[in-house]
Amino acid sequence: RKVVLMGGIGSTADSTLQGQADPGPALAALGFKLTPSATQSAVRAGNSELGLPARTGEITFMDPKVCNYERSLTENNEDLRKLDWPILKLEDPAGKTYLKVKDPRGESDVVAVSSRGGVAMGNFPCYAPVAQPLRSESLPPDANAAQYAAAERSEATTWQIDPFLFFAAAFQTDGLPKPDLSTLNGSRLFWAHVDGDAAGGMSHIDRSTLNSEMLYREIFTKYSLPFTVSYISDDMLKRARPYYARDLDAARRIQSLPNVDTASHTTSHPFDWVKGDNYLTPDKKLARQPPSIPGEITAAVDFTNQLITPGEKPTRLLLWTGLCNPTPEAVALTDALGIANMNGGNPIYDSTLPYIAGVYPVYSDVGEGRIQYHTAAAGDFHYTHSWTRDFDGLKNLVDYYQKTEKPYRLRPMNAYFHFYLAEKQAGLDGLRTALDYVLKQDFAPIFAADYVPIVKDFITMRYGQAADGSLVVHNQGPLRTIRLDGVKQAVDLNLSQGVIGFVVESESLYVHLDEGAKHRIFLQDPPPSKTYLVRGSHLIDGWRETSQGASFRLQGTGPAFFTLANLAPNASYRVSVGGLSNQAVKTDARGTLTWRGTLTAYRGTYPVEVSR
Repeated sequence: RKVVLMGGIGSTADSTLQGQADPGPALAALGFKLTPSATQSAVRAGNSELGLPARTGEITFMDPKVCNYERSLTENNEDLRKLDWPILKLEDPAGKTYLKVKDPRGESDVVAVSSRGGVAMGNFPCYAPVAQPLRSESLPPDANAAQYAAAERSEATTWQIDPFLFFAAAFQTDGLPKPDLSTLNGSRLFWAHVDGDAAGGMSHIDRSTLNSEMLYREIFTKYSLPFTVSYISDDMLKRARPYYARDLDAARRIQSLPNVDTASHTTSHPFDWVKGDNYLTPDKKLARQPPSIPGEITAAVDFTNQLITPGEKPTRLLLWTGLCNPTPEAVALTDALGIANMNGGNPIYDSTLPYIAGVYPVYSDVGEGRIQYHTAAAGDFHYTHSWTRDFDGLKNLVDYYQKTEKPYRLRPMNAYFHFYLAEKQAGLDGLRTALDYVLKQDFAPIFAADYVPIVKDFITMRYGQAADGSLVVHNQGPLRTIRLDGVKQAVDLNLSQGVIGFVVESESLYVHLDEGAKHRIFLQDPPPSKTYLVRGSHLIDGWRETSQGASFRLQGTGPAFFTLANLAPNASYRVSVGGLSNQAVKTDARGTLTWRGTLTAYRGTYPVEVSR
């Protein structure tokens, strides 16, 4: 098992220990020799006692390919003045040093890899600015609200070494299969999900239409994309009348659309799931009341299932509220109810903050083995500065989509917004810009709840290389893509098992897996002669090559396409898609066929036949 140490060595920094643990043997096993020396505090104290100027470090060697990634390492770099790195020497002959620094204690290989892992010591891996305390202020009566409430952007963490190159070398992942949770059949995943805030609010566009009605009219019915929509049940109950509830009626119309899936945004929208929200005690003091987990989750799901959604569309997802900091108990309840959970994370990576540290992790372990699944993009709350200005801010999702696609596909495309976006025309315009961009791509549309099983599969799947040179993958089935970076070979479809196709894009080979649990991938230099899937938009099950073409099942909702290779060149094929389409499609000179259409049913299944 490869190991990477980052920052410092804990045993040499914990002054509370009576006897320090010796890290030398562990570092020796990793391929490094640790030189015992005065601690950082002792060096600084010596300077002070002698009246000498502050000691600092200097760079003696730096590999420019790995260093100076998002922030330059220079002689004036403040990290060189901290003297908080251990003195290490790489002794593994198979290793490689990327950064050497020298100070009064000696020279150290602070960023290096060995055959057993690597080290990235001190603050050299990345620069983290001093955190600014969060401010919570009341608005003075005479203040300009638009200026006073504007959200602030703090300085971002930046990588000083290239983490892609460093970790690939330290963990020796080149040539190994990589599960890709951003891709299906070579196409980048996309989903949209809506938090229930202000569903019953009045749109300022015409001052007569509810926000939910406006989104229904201008977005949900005009875009064939799949949307996952949630509601806050207390909001609807407060406005309900004995015989009519306008926003409840709007919610029912939204959920009746085939391109809309059902989620819940809890009963009362807690802002802090751990500490609880403020309330006023009888003696007029502020106190915090932790949320009732069953009351916020079970009651909200029951409300949605019984009063909003059609019978065939029960709630499949809970979207966290407020700080999106659920407790293990809250996540455990969603698991027990058999529904997925999402929200939190909010990755940001664009021209304003072009630092990959903003691409937040895919999930969090909240404790007790419970997993919180994050969004794949920041939402309108971020892009509109807490809904105070730049109301068309979701247009900047296009920049995020592009930066997280090349040179590395880092995340799926995700449009995350609230009902209040429909308050202003600019909000709708910004959303349309993002959705129109998505529609111009060859993408794979899914509902938000369908992304969670993909991440679960990402966490648990096992893969490696067998003695015969094949790549072996064991998984549960939802994650259907294995990526091989720097590989331009084709897949040997005669020897491979559980593989329905492949495509080479951006210096990577994307291998498309079938619905099975075991897969074996063999590579070859000449392209295969069998018919295979080059790219597709939806889940494909039951793949079978026939004497005349191919047959399979296409599953999902929204804009659809598939491209097949190795058919007869310049020939006409009959493409039948489960009662949805039956048309003649001609292949090109290379025998490639592409079909496009729209899957109109809610999570529909369409048998496909391609034959001459």
